[in-house]
Amino acid sequence: MSKDDKRDFLGIKPKKKEKYPQAQKGRILPSTSHKNHMQKPYWLFGVHAVVAALMNPLRQYTRLLVTEVENPALREAKERGAVLRVTPELVPKNRLEELLGRDAVHQGIALCVHPLALLSLDEALAYSGPIIVLDHVTDPRNIGAILRSTAAFGGAFVVVQDRHAPEETAVLAKAASGALEQVPLVRVVNISRALETLKKHDCWTLG
Repeated sequence: MSKDDKRDFLGIKPKKKEKYPQAQKGRILPSTSHKNHMQKPYWLFGVHAVVAALMNPLRQYTRLLVTEVENPALREAKERGAVLRVTPELVPKNRLEELLGRDAVHQGIALCVHPLALLSLDEALAYSGPIIVLDHVTDPRNIGAILRSTAAFGGAFVVVQDRHAPEETAVLAKAASGALEQVPLVRVVNISRALETLKKHDCWTLG
């Protein structure tokens, strides 16, 4: 009898892999001293980025714009248990193009969000899994792609040098395809000191 046959016989349903596991469970709550007061709200757009943001209980947002009532992102978020904290506003497509630019692939949905609160390195160490440390990576698309890859293989968080890393933006979030809500982006002043801190917490460093 195969494993699948045994599951059927015993009435055991295989666990489904959650698309946004950490976004649903919520992040570790950052201390108030690390909240991102400097950056202003911005517009997230695209199905994956918006769904993940709606499912993240620590993501603060103020407006939700859609070009159709039954937008796939809203339907997916509700099916996954997200509770909308604002009423969606129905707008024409050209309104989103005015806000986001004609080149933005918005897929009919945009969410006005506040930047995520920042975790300190010590706070982020409560997460388990591989840690990615980046130095002088300045392109937001590259940061987003690395966040997406980190989420895919179960990484804990990504460390960047604050001075050289891009701010949290729609371009970065779009490239991350929802992973910005799952994988903490930890900003540090000095990469060398950050690596020493990781070593003191029994982390091995490669690269």
